[in-house]
Amino acid sequence: MSARTAFACIAVSTIVACGPKPEVPTPEEIARWQRIADTEILCNVGIDCEIKWGRALEWMRDFGPKRLTTANERLIEGQFGRRSYPGARYVVTRVYAAPGIQRITFLKECPKESCITAPFYSTELSILLTRYNFARVVLNR
Repeated sequence: MSARTAFACIAVSTIVACGPKPEVPTPEEIARWQRIADTEILCNVGIDCEIKWGRALEWMRDFGPKRLTTANERLIEGQFGRRSYPGARYVVTRVYAAPGIQRITFLKECPKESCITAPFYSTELSILLTRYNFARVVLNR
């Protein structure tokens, strides 16, 4: 392999075949992601909600959009990309569920193909994986 070819592989190793390819998830993994992602995130008003809401905010700051547009007691919102080319939009809400209980919800919206996180994932699978990771962190699983 010439130095030029080696440099090209190093420079683009995450995009082309000369670098490691991500593993395609198995149907069992996808089913596990779906179970966790579909888990309703409920909390008891007070310290339980504050802890879970704090985890949601921390997750958004660490793994979500680098630009949060809103972060308060009821709503956390952010968007990847620029105004001229918007990327994925994440919205986390905390709403009334029942007396003394609140529900935390997560939504990831994607314009066109801007949400694909790995070369072999579809937009739907990418959204599922994001929902799974969010729920896993907030529920502390």
